[in-house]
Amino acid sequence: NDVGRPEGLGQTIAHWTREAIASGAIPADHPLARMAPAQLSAQHVLQLAHEGDAAAGAIAARASAMLSRVTGVIGSFYDPEIVIVSGAVSAGIHDVIAEARKTLPGELDLPAPDLVASTLGAEVVAIGAVSAAVEAARDGVLALTPERSFAP
Repeated sequence: NDVGRPEGLGQTIAHWTREAIASGAIPADHPLARMAPAQLSAQHVLQLAHEGDAAAGAIAARASAMLSRVTGVIGSFYDPEIVIVSGAVSAGIHDVIAEARKTLPGELDLPAPDLVASTLGAEVVAIGAVSAAVEAARDGVLALTPERSFAP
């Protein structure tokens, strides 16, 4: 079961790739195996998969299945109209999303949400986190009410 990892999809793809290299499923002479493990990214894997590389394609297919499964769970609980894949992985995830869309209806009983890639770039997750923290600070921590006044 590939669901249950705390990492995002991009990190998970890189993790699976490192596992496949370590196990020999991806041969030592493969372009991914020749990369330093720390330099290996989902973007490399997804680009090779898009170009037709079989080893990278197998990992992309695994990512599609996981994305479909996770989106199905989200769809079953919240019934969203759209699920957006964001972050650094979103730039190269289009083929994975296309495959996940094909299997998504079988993952839930409700209408499948639209599954799309964000166009906001790699930093959108960090920007969203900072924005949420600023909003929370403005709404609560920095609220100066009579009970929280710092005046003498």
